[in-house]
Amino acid sequence: AITATGEGPITYGVTSPPVWLTSINPLTGAISGTPPDAGTINISITATNSGGTTTATLVVTVAASVANMSQVNVTNGIIHRHIVVGNLLYIVGTFTTVADSSGSMTRNRAACLNMSTGLWTAWNPTSGGTVKALVASGSYIYLVGSFSTIGGVAHSNIARVDPTTGAQDATYAPSGADGFPNDIIADGSGNLYVCGNFTSYMGSTREGIAQLNSSGALTSWRLNDGGVRFATTASSERLRLAGAGIWFT
Repeated sequence: AITATGEGPITYGVTSPPVWLTSINPLTGAISGTPPDAGTINISITATNSGGTTTATLVVTVAASVANMSQVNVTNGIIHRHIVVGNLLYIVGTFTTVADSSGSMTRNRAACLNMSTGLWTAWNPTSGGTVKALVASGSYIYLVGSFSTIGGVAHSNIARVDPTTGAQDATYAPSGADGFPNDIIADGSGNLYVCGNFTSYMGSTREGIAQLNSSGALTSWRLNDGGVRFATTASSERLRLAGAGIWFT
C-alpha cells in the first residue's frame, strides 16, 4: 500500500504501469501484482486531491530467487518427504525429472533446491527405486525406501550420501531387512531409527522399528513394553522424536 499526506480526499493512480501490476485501489492506495523477472523497476505513482496531483517513484527490486522460484517444478512423480538444511531444501520421492529457470534436468528420486537462488543444485544421489524418507545426521544425508542401488552401487533400502554431491558412501551398507523402511529419524547421538513393513533386520527380530548405530550396525534396542514385545502386522509409516520418547504410526 502507498500513502500520501495532505487534505483529503486523496485518490491514487499509476502512470504507465508494468504489465504485471494487476490492480491499484484508488481510495486506499493498495497495489498488487507478481513481477515475473529479477531486477529493479521504477513505477510512477500519483496522488491527487483538490490542490492538484503529485508524482513519486516506487522502486521495486525483485531478487533472483523470488523470480526463479516461480519456475521451480517437479515435473513427474511425487514427493514423499523433504528436509531443510540451512538454505537447502532436500526432497525425495518417485520423481525422475525436475525443472527451474535454467530448464529441465534428471534427478532420480532425490533432489536438492537452493532456496537462495531458486535453482536445483548438483546434488544427485540417483536412486534405483522409490525413496520414502531422508534425514540429515552428522556430515551425511541418509535415505531409506524401496531401492536396491544408489549411484549405481548396491544399497539395500538404506544409504548415506554426501550432502553436497550426493555421492554414496560404499562403506555404509546395512542390509537384511525382510521389508523396506518408510521413515528414518536421528536422535542426535549418532543413532538412527527406521520404521517400515519389516519383522526382522539383519537376521534379528525387529517388529517394524529398529535402531542402527553410526556404523550401520543393528543395536540391541528393541521395541517392548514391560518385557512384552509388540508385534506389528501393518507397515509403520512415520517416526517422531518427542520429549524422551519415540512416536511412530
